[in-house]
Amino acid sequence: MKLLIQWATDPPADWVTYDLTTRQQIGALPDKGVPVGGEVLDSTPGWVAAINCQGVILRGFDHYGGDISGTGLVMAAWYDTGPAVVWTFLIPKHDPLVAGPNTDQLLTVYTDSPADWATHRTTAGPAIVLPWASFPTPGAQYSRHGIAHDEIAHASARSLRGWQEWVT
Repeated sequence: MKLLIQWATDPPADWVTYDLTTRQQIGALPDKGVPVGGEVLDSTPGWVAAINCQGVILRGFDHYGGDISGTGLVMAAWYDTGPAVVWTFLIPKHDPLVAGPNTDQLLTVYTDSPADWATHRTTAGPAIVLPWASFPTPGAQYSRHGIAHDEIAHASARSLRGWQEWVT
């Protein structure tokens, strides 16, 4: 499954494309570890500014973790004290509504504020909302970390990349 990562670097750069087929490839992504404060951005990847899968952009979180299976890619993004969003990106398949291939995504949210997510929908229906305490944190070897960065500069460096390129 294709995954785009914009690394938190100085200077900000565009998406880097990864074609992930195994869990081990997720563990092999660049990693600078958990920021503790006082870090300075450089041109080396390792901290996440944003992630894009099938046009869904995850940005601004403390942590990001992934897993891959025969049905697709699971990406989690969370703050130290919640909430967490877990997107399941299924391998694109034929959709009779668009007479061609289409993406299919599921969303599970772990939060102590379920009302905030009550109306959120995905291509597969409403988000599933569960208590924050039940969030299964991905293993450290499959997690990467966000860091404070110039969001405006990074957003300006990102090219527009949408769901269509996952179905061509």
